[in-house]
Amino acid sequence: MDSATSALLVVNMQQGYFRDGARVLYNREALVRNTKSLVDKFRAVWAPVVFVQQDGPKGSALEPESPGWIIHSSIQPANREVVVRKARSSAFADTTLREVLERRQVDTVVVAGVETEGSVDSTIRHASILGYKVVAVKDAHSTFDTDVLSAPQIIDHHNMIWERWFAECHSEEDVSFAWQACNL
Repeated sequence: MDSATSALLVVNMQQGYFRDGARVLYNREALVRNTKSLVDKFRAVWAPVVFVQQDGPKGSALEPESPGWIIHSSIQPANREVVVRKARSSAFADTTLREVLERRQVDTVVVAGVETEGSVDSTIRHASILGYKVVAVKDAHSTFDTDVLSAPQIIDHHNMIWERWFAECHSEEDVSFAWQACNL
C-alpha cells in the first residue's frame, strides 16, 4: 500500500456504540485495539486519517453533541485530521468525504468501524462504486447480535461478500506500508 495515496476511514467509532446495556458491541476491546493500531500506522507515515461521525436522531445514543456522539476516547482525531459528519448510512452520501479524498489525491481507502452490516458495508460498497481501491480490515469492524444472526456470523458473511465483489480483506496486522516492513 502506498501511504501517499491511501487514507484510513474510521467509521462511527463513537462512544454511544460502546455503552453497556442490553446490546453489547461484539469483541469491542479488540475492535478498539485494532482500530487504534491502524490509526497509529497511518499517522506514523502522515497518511490521512478521516473520522466519520454519525449524526443520530434526537434522543438516540448518537444524538449530536451528546456524550455518545463523541468519537471514542482512545482514537480522538488529531488537529490536522478531518471529521466528516453524516446522517445516512454511507460515509459518501450527502457528505464532503469524496472532496476530502480528492484534495489529498487518495485512490485507496482502508475502512474500519461500526456497524458491519450498516455504515461499514454501505461505505465499502459506495467507495467501490466510486472507483476507489477498497481495503476492508476484517478484524477492525464490528456489530451486534440480531434475532437472525450472531455478530460473528454477520462479520464473517460481510468479509466474504466484500472480498468477493467490493474490496480486498486484510487483518489489521497485514495492513502496512512497504517502507515500514523494510525498516522493522
